[in-house]
Amino acid sequence: MGQGGALTKARAIPFNVLTQLKCLNCGSIHTRPHKEGDYIFSNIEEKCPNCGGIAHMITAIYIEEQKKQGPR
Repeated sequence: MGQGGALTKARAIPFNVLTQLKCLNCGSIHTRPHKEGDYIFSNIEEKCPNCGGIAHMITAIYIEEQKKQGPR
């Protein structure tokens, strides 16, 4: 096979899956690492870091690319 058919290795891009939560008590929005079973618009019970309330709604689930480390 010539160079045109050579295979190259794909580099894995590191990323984080995050879940965005909205407190139904104070309205604050915060994120945390995604947990299995999370889905958008579900109501969950987790302590709010702002007011201490426990009622939240998941408003978004998204991927955040990790920053690449520079050469050392």
